[in-house]
Amino acid sequence: MTAKTPTTVEILDQLTIKLYEDGTIPRPSDNAVSKELGLSRTMISRYRNKGETFSDETAAAVGKLLEWPPEYVVACAHAERANRAKHKDMYKLWQGMAKQFGTAAAVVFLVFNLNVNPALYNAQLIDSAAYSDISMSAVCILCKIVIILLFTFKYLKSPFRV
Repeated sequence: MTAKTPTTVEILDQLTIKLYEDGTIPRPSDNAVSKELGLSRTMISRYRNKGETFSDETAAAVGKLLEWPPEYVVACAHAERANRAKHKDMYKLWQGMAKQFGTAAAVVFLVFNLNVNPALYNAQLIDSAAYSDISMSAVCILCKIVIILLFTFKYLKSPFRV
């Protein structure tokens, strides 16, 4: 079974939590989120209560604020629209695209954190001063290589599919 993409309301909830935890907004409220996004409070209410979905521009802005790939949030919004319109083929297409963008982001996150934060895989904690510019550059290069390989194997008819 394919994992469900998050809905507009679920993404909006994630954004509210993130902005509050980051101290960007003083309390978790739709009014504060609407101001941060440059939208009316009515629009946020329509997302929550009327079942509307993010426009592409709003989805991209939300993705940036969440530090998620904007393409992922846009694809999630399109998948939600297609699902509500009962367009199963388009829903599967957009859900697959969201999964690809989400997978790429997850790989980058894991590669970065497993190399930079050894606590995530039960290694000894080391002093942050021990990381040199060279080791950080190696992580960035490794991230790029993983992304290139991920998309290369996905789009080419390779026997080593991801």
